[in-house]
Amino acid sequence: ARKQVVRNVLTPLPELMKRIDAFSFEHTIGIHVRMLEMQVWVESMGNRLQRAFSIEARNRCNWANFVPFVRAEMQRREANEVADVMLFVAADNDAAVDGLRKEFGSRVQAQQRACPFRRRQCLQTALVDLWSLGRCQSILGSGWSSFSEIAFLLQQRDNSTIVCSKDFNSLLKEVVARDGEAFGAQTGDAR
Repeated sequence: ARKQVVRNVLTPLPELMKRIDAFSFEHTIGIHVRMLEMQVWVESMGNRLQRAFSIEARNRCNWANFVPFVRAEMQRREANEVADVMLFVAADNDAAVDGLRKEFGSRVQAQQRACPFRRRQCLQTALVDLWSLGRCQSILGSGWSSFSEIAFLLQQRDNSTIVCSKDFNSLLKEVVARDGEAFGAQTGDAR
């Protein structure tokens, strides 16, 4: 039911559907990389432990951390005689797309990034990225990202999904164990 609500609310305009349809999704792994500097947002968080946690979570979603997952998925598919595996990359920065292109060459599909701000054009680009990810056979998403969550909800079939830094409870315990004492937190209380 949630998937249908999201699909109905975020239905792209015809001109955006043309942009989505320009990509190939038959044997495509979708990758959402969320790693832009969040300095302003992080500084507004309630305490230093929350800031440390959010920085750690975002650092784990660097594009380079996706490479082993992509290689493993490509090997699995190629073992099943799927040789033309493609990648669709939705990223918040050019460095992620460029880095993945260096690793995987012409297999990488992505939109042009010319939208650092939340203008209409940028929102349209994001909507095209969301729907494109939803059409992929599987998604490698960024943890602690509502964008990745919406892309999962837009999937048109029950595809496999892997989230970079998915297990936030263990991440939170790591950060508290490492930094909690300095911030006056106890391991059991990460609030």
